[in-house]
Amino acid sequence: MRFISIVIIALVATTNAWDNNPPIPDRYPGSGVGEGSFKQGIDIEVFYDLLCEGCQMHHPKFQQFLDMQFLDGTYRDAISVKYNFFPLPYHHGSWIVTKLLPILVDKCLNGTQPCKYLDYIAYTLINQNTLLDNTASTENQIIQSWTATVAKQFGLNQTELLQVYDSKKDVHNSEMRTRQYWKYAASRTVEGTPSAFVNGVKVQNVPFEATEWAQLVSSIYNNRVKMPKELVILE
Repeated sequence: MRFISIVIIALVATTNAWDNNPPIPDRYPGSGVGEGSFKQGIDIEVFYDLLCEGCQMHHPKFQQFLDMQFLDGTYRDAISVKYNFFPLPYHHGSWIVTKLLPILVDKCLNGTQPCKYLDYIAYTLINQNTLLDNTASTENQIIQSWTATVAKQFGLNQTELLQVYDSKKDVHNSEMRTRQYWKYAASRTVEGTPSAFVNGVKVQNVPFEATEWAQLVSSIYNNRVKMPKELVILE
């Protein structure tokens, strides 16, 4: 009997360990709503907290980098960029603004109206002090104010945005998907923001200047080993 009990305990422990894996999203985080074309096979994954001052400083320079000339076009034409999120609890209101991302992603993927996902990221970063300085308001007051602002800015329905914060009315699984953002970032060893990965490798010192990003990506492209002509297999 004691042996059977030990076996049962071991099986339960094994099952619990299996269930401890981070949740697997139904699509790769950030895919389908990013920027670029992946033409040169270079992928950049950027992690933001939308209420992080460093992210606010980083984003305009990163956009400037994407529009810089590269090869026969721009860096934006040559690489792919995915944005993911690590909402930090000590940034007042961070969870609130991040929680609107899933509904915006769904609207983009459904193609029912112009995609506002990238615009929302930029807008929130620019206007983050609206929330950070609003320490006297309750959570519900912030939600009301922010959804009204976003609805007006992007031509969206505030009532629909408010449903994101009501588990009984939310059809986008927004709470769990926002948790997945955080857990995915943590599983990638993200400790702070902004963070970045290039072709899956974590960048130890994230560039904050457009020219630094350009130098990094150009060096990756230039370091490619060119296949000798005699080894090229002709079809």
